Amino acid sequence: TEVVRRSLPDVLFVIAGEGPARASLEKTVAKRGLGDNVRFIGYLERRTELPGCYCAADVFVFASKTETQGLVLLESMALGVPVVGLAEMGTKDVLQEGQGCRIAPDDVDGFARVLLPLLADRTAARQLGEAGKHYAAGWSEATMETSMLQLYQSLAAAGEGVPDPSVRAAG
Repeated sequence: TEVVRRSLPDVLFVIAGEGPARASLEKTVAKRGLGDNVRFIGYLERRTELPGCYCAADVFVFASKTETQGLVLLESMALGVPVVGLAEMGTKDVLQEGQGCRIAPDDVDGFARVLLPLLADRTAARQLGEAGKHYAAGWSEATMETSMLQLYQSLAAAGEGVPDPSVRAAG
C-alpha cells in the first residue's frame, strides 16, 4: 500500500469482508497513516452487493495465504476485473499467468511492481481482465460437473473404484 501510494497518492484500497484479522489490519492502517487510502467496508451480500464491488474495482487484489480455493478470484475474473493474487494455496492453481498475476507470498515490492502498471495502463488492465473473463468461463458449474463426471467414469472404467450408484449427473 505504501509503495503504491507514493506513486499514486489518490489510490484507494477497499477491503471487503469480515474476519479475525480485521481489527489488526485496521490498527496497522491507522499506525502507518494509510487511512486516506484504505477503506474497510465489511461483509457484502454475495449475490446482490459483491458483484458491484468487483465491477467498481480497477484491480482485484487477493492477498490470502490461507484460502484453499478463492472463489472470489473466479467471481471477479468472470466480471472482467484484472486479478492479482498470492501464489499460495489454491490461488496458485486457479490463477494462471496471462489470465491474472501471481505474486510470491510476502513480496510487497512484487505487488507494487504488478499493481502500478495495471493501475496506470487501463488498456493493459482491460486486456488482462478480458483474458481472465475467458478463463473463468471454463470454471462454470456445468463445466466442472462434466469434468468431474468424466473423471469418475474414467476411474470406474479403469477399475480404480466403484462409483456410488446414488451419485448421478444433474440433468
